[in-house]
Amino acid sequence: MGCIAISKKKEINIQTTTRGPPVKNNDAVKEYFLENCAQMPKRIKELFDYVLTSNCSELGKIDLKFLNLAGKRLRPVELVLPYFSHIVYLSLWKTAIGDIGCENLAPCFEKLINLNFLCLADNRITAIGIVFISSKFVFLKKLEALELHVNSLQVMGATSLSKSIFHLANLKKIVLDECEIPNEAIIGLLEALSKINTLERMSLDYNQILDSGASLLLQLIPNMPNLKRIALQNAGISEELQEKLKNDFPHLLFSIA
Repeated sequence: MGCIAISKKKEINIQTTTRGPPVKNNDAVKEYFLENCAQMPKRIKELFDYVLTSNCSELGKIDLKFLNLAGKRLRPVELVLPYFSHIVYLSLWKTAIGDIGCENLAPCFEKLINLNFLCLADNRITAIGIVFISSKFVFLKKLEALELHVNSLQVMGATSLSKSIFHLANLKKIVLDECEIPNEAIIGLLEALSKINTLERMSLDYNQILDSGASLLLQLIPNMPNLKRIALQNAGISEELQEKLKNDFPHLLFSIA
């Protein structure tokens, strides 16, 4: 953890496409597996086993955290993920997928309509990758927990979230710690999050909330009926406003300093 990073706003145009997931073809999957299985991590081999034995429905959780899925290493995941349309849990925490990985995985999310937990934390993702992911929120209506911490959203990434987050109508938890979100984008993001009535927890440590963001929260929190916990550590909020937040909303658990 460190200082809040602020960068200049850049205008970048990204065209998101609907590139449907791979067609279900077990022969092609089997051929790919036989040619590449020697280089695959055990957890990915297991996914191929489920596909090739037609037992995908037995698996409800996919956890690939800490695997190196950078570049071509992500290809086997892209190939099998659409077969697991019923899964409720997907963790790609610290897998180095980056923006290219987000672009390649985004079409898969069109099939993962039962997800209630998604973790893409600590993945070298910038605003570009977030645009690809957030463009698929419309398919993730059952999502309850979204973890994106330790990525570099900046203005454009936070703005993309703000415009798309309303699709996640069942969201209960969002983690955006250390996402390098400047104050100019925080305001819109807080306003968007306040409209999700199911939200119980939001974590925004090490982003540029400042007193302006804290003052806005004083107005928004009364309209967030299910909110239980907020993390705002090292976010540039004065002690005066920290105390006011805690005093005005004693029913909330604040992590703030």
